[in-house]
Amino acid sequence: DADLPIDLIRNESINNFAFLMPVQLGTPPVWNLVAVDTGASLSFVQCEPCTLRCHDQSNAGEIFDPSKSSSLTRVRCSEKFCDLIHRALRLQTKACLEEENNCLYTMTFGGSSTYSTGKLVRDRLAIGQYAKGYSFPCFLFGCSLDTEYHQYEAGILGFADEAFSFFEQVAPLVGGYKAFSYCF
Repeated sequence: DADLPIDLIRNESINNFAFLMPVQLGTPPVWNLVAVDTGASLSFVQCEPCTLRCHDQSNAGEIFDPSKSSSLTRVRCSEKFCDLIHRALRLQTKACLEEENNCLYTMTFGGSSTYSTGKLVRDRLAIGQYAKGYSFPCFLFGCSLDTEYHQYEAGILGFADEAFSFFEQVAPLVGGYKAFSYCF
């Protein structure tokens, strides 16, 4: 029984109150620093093209371009996770980009003035010492095309308790853990 290797760092020039986690997304992998958010379940990173607005993340890795990842798949409008996420995020209507058959999301976090809106996707996620610890082939996350935020990380990793949170997705792949602890 090995511990799940989660590397956390502090970098006050990127975020002055959150712990950051280095991750790699996609194939080929793109490195990003994301904030660990124990109050959010849905993880997201900023994605190209930033249709409306993206914030500066220049010290936290490049903005993820889903068109360059050979392992990315979209969450389809009819999938159970599309409905589950919409209910959990309390979206009033089913949000779907029908031309692409891609489930959409919008969420607030860290207060009512910060939000992320985009497409739900799945792609390879690698974490751990230099992102070589564990690799998860189909991690579900938001590909944010519009973000309002006042810090400089690439996105967030949702550590809360919904079925699509980081821990609920990775637990079956690393021994079925149903609890975690970490000393920050």
